[in-house]
Amino acid sequence: MSFFRRAGDSSGSESEESEEELLSSSEGEGEAPAKKSTINRSAFLAGGDDDSDSDDDDDEDDMDASGSDESDEDGNKKSKSSMRSRFLAGADSDSDSDSDDSTSGKRVVKSAASKRADEIEAIAKKMDNGVKIDDWNTINAEFDKLLRLVMRVPGTIPGSIQPLAPTFLKTLVSLDEAVPKAGSAGKKKMNAINARSLNTMKQKVKRCVKENEAVLEKYKTDPKAYEIEFEGDEPEQKTKKKRAKKTSVLEEGEGADFTTVGKGGKATIYTTDNIFKSLQELLEARGKKGTDRTEQLASFERLFAVCDTPYSQIRVLLALISSSFDYNPVIHAALPIDSWKSALQRINDLLVLLSNNPRYIIQEQTEDYDDSVDRTPPADDNSTIVRVRGSVVSLIDRLDDEFTKSLKDIDPHASEYVDRLKHERSLYDSLFRVQSYLERVQQNENLQRIIMRRIEHVYAKPDAVTEIIEAQLSDLPSGLTPKATRTASQLMQILCTYLYRQEVDPRLRGRAMLCHIYHYALHDEYYRARDMFLMSHVQHGVHGTDIDTQILYNRTVAQLGLSAFRIGLVAECENTLRELMANRDSLKRSLAQGLALQRRGPGAVDQISPEQQRFEEAHHLPFHQHINLDLLEAAYLTASMLFEIPQLAHEAYDPERYTGMNKGMRSRLFRRNFDSFEKQVFVGPPENTRDYVMQASKALQQGDWQKCIDLIHSMKIWNLMNNYKTIKNNLAISIKRKALQTYLYTHAAFYANVSITTLSAGFAMPEQQVFALVSKLIWNEKLAASIDRSSKILSLQRADRTQLQQLAITLADKASLMLQDNERVASAKLGDGEQKSFAGGSGARDGADGQRRGDRPRGRGGMRGGRGGLRGAFNAPLGRTVAAGR
Repeated sequence: MSFFRRAGDSSGSESEESEEELLSSSEGEGEAPAKKSTINRSAFLAGGDDDSDSDDDDDEDDMDASGSDESDEDGNKKSKSSMRSRFLAGADSDSDSDSDDSTSGKRVVKSAASKRADEIEAIAKKMDNGVKIDDWNTINAEFDKLLRLVMRVPGTIPGSIQPLAPTFLKTLVSLDEAVPKAGSAGKKKMNAINARSLNTMKQKVKRCVKENEAVLEKYKTDPKAYEIEFEGDEPEQKTKKKRAKKTSVLEEGEGADFTTVGKGGKATIYTTDNIFKSLQELLEARGKKGTDRTEQLASFERLFAVCDTPYSQIRVLLALISSSFDYNPVIHAALPIDSWKSALQRINDLLVLLSNNPRYIIQEQTEDYDDSVDRTPPADDNSTIVRVRGSVVSLIDRLDDEFTKSLKDIDPHASEYVDRLKHERSLYDSLFRVQSYLERVQQNENLQRIIMRRIEHVYAKPDAVTEIIEAQLSDLPSGLTPKATRTASQLMQILCTYLYRQEVDPRLRGRAMLCHIYHYALHDEYYRARDMFLMSHVQHGVHGTDIDTQILYNRTVAQLGLSAFRIGLVAECENTLRELMANRDSLKRSLAQGLALQRRGPGAVDQISPEQQRFEEAHHLPFHQHINLDLLEAAYLTASMLFEIPQLAHEAYDPERYTGMNKGMRSRLFRRNFDSFEKQVFVGPPENTRDYVMQASKALQQGDWQKCIDLIHSMKIWNLMNNYKTIKNNLAISIKRKALQTYLYTHAAFYANVSITTLSAGFAMPEQQVFALVSKLIWNEKLAASIDRSSKILSLQRADRTQLQQLAITLADKASLMLQDNERVASAKLGDGEQKSFAGGSGARDGADGQRRGDRPRGRGGMRGGRGGLRGAFNAPLGRTVAAGR
């Protein structure tokens, strides 16, 4: 309407009211009469203005409304020609018309983005009302409109990671919660059209949520922060204007003091007289909504520049370092690298300042003092100490945590990860500086925390890396770890021994013990690590500790098993890793190297919530601290193969020995994979670690030890170990021994005598090793045979049990099962009685074992043991009754 007025029109307020009445009537009726529209359009074209080419449909509607007949002050009608001339005369009077509209207060001009936001808000309200009354047909239609409106906003396309409107995300979240409830509760009561619309909305909401999963996750984490970020364009422009204004003030007031613009546009001057007052004002503004963090840090920097006493410098530096960690309001996001470097430099400056002024000490608990007064120790009394409230340890801890967070956010396969990892040397040097300061001021509790930080930085590193970063430390005095030539193992011994001898938190002592064990295992000192692990009893209380300590415990167990495998102790490796590898899917989660595999679909019970996922991701370890899971699986499956394949052959050789509760299975993971492998109709070439081990196991079961060795040696995963050649040689020897053992069990029923020389040649083993292996099997009663050393003949014996012996063994097994069931029931009812051992129970178990050995050369003793076991089994309930009575 304002484009068709003439500045200073004599029609006055009456013409304006008539124009707005015509506009409201045209909007209410939908369209103006055709005749008037034609006349007005021709009148507009008669003007011959070039601006008509750029007008849109809305301008044409305004022109139609303004082209209607108006009345002058005398009540006479104005002609179309006068209207046209008036339009031509006032063509460039936009500013005057805008001022008229603003003074009238009846019209608000909005941008296209504001109009679209209002439309989105209106549609969201309609959809909320539709959810309340279960009108899914309306919701379906409005949702389509909402999607079209959102897609029209530049940079807010659904399915992208660009910012979406908060109103749209809020509506999407509410629909995601309301659709399942409506489908489960009221679908039977709906009509066909409404039910169809509900099903359609399920698909649309599911697809939209999947496409915008990343943005939704960010919105759910902190809706207010997301809204501030989405609406950040206008605040950013305002901030730029404020900065420009402040810069102009600074340029006008150049001199010794800094001049800045504070709240309300008032000039703020930082001088030596108002340091503490300005510091208090900055601290009060910290964390408030609308505070520009970048500008606040700059204010701290300017304030620090005018500080002239050590006390004021310490106070401002403490506030500056603490405020630098407030740069990112999202707690899960890492601090930018530039800000991190700045904070590290400021911490070093603080430590230098404290070193140059030893009469100032920072500690967490101090006496109350006036924050607005400068404090200086008296010059004539050197024993007076000025204690400033603060914590250097907390600052360096936060800096270390931010370093770990940044490593987790960077792609580990990119060069940026290596560049970021180089900053660890500077961080480690700052830790040593803090340690030297704490030793000087004798803050033992904080010193223990710093020592633990140093241990966590070096316990999992190779010796070469540790020695390099130790050699580049600053030349500062330290009574605990003086700078000297020492190995990484000696450094770990010094640091850990200090924590062992101090009265520290049990958590710190336990973590130091686990790190020490891990370090020994990493350097293949298996027996030393195992003895320390068993003597510390750390495994008994680990389930009640925090999640970080549990992760460290799992990592230590994994490294201990790998250490046993590297030195050829496959039995200890399998026994150590058995519990950790019981559930291969959750291995990543146990070692904090990723989330566990999740089953999808109905009935899935191991899906985790987004909050739990964020919690676990916060405890994940950086990539350079990961333990190779393929290497761990290869070591465990290979060790299990060397036990399970001979065990399977022995179960076929002596099936009565493995009945009832006395199963010979040790590795359920290996048995499950091997059973699945044997069921395959066609087996192709091995593709992964599991395929290599399964095909090698099949070759070992068939006695083809050479093929088994070739398959195991062809696994490239062994090259990740330092002494992989020695490991391969040890594996070849173990495979030959297990292949001979499997061969004797499998073919014992088909041979009466076997030559030791033939066995030695067939398995490429010295005769002395064959004698030793066969003698051990006979002594352990796993092989019924005898050896003639003079003739080098192995005589195999296989005596079938009599019917009486078989019945006795069956009875002993059933009695043992009944005894165990009774013990479980009694322990549940008696309480204290479950801690007592009864002679009857042990007699029954010993008798069952003796009965199974009844067909051996010492069968008579076995039958006697069986009778004693049965007697003990029947007398066991009486023993429990007496114990309960007591």
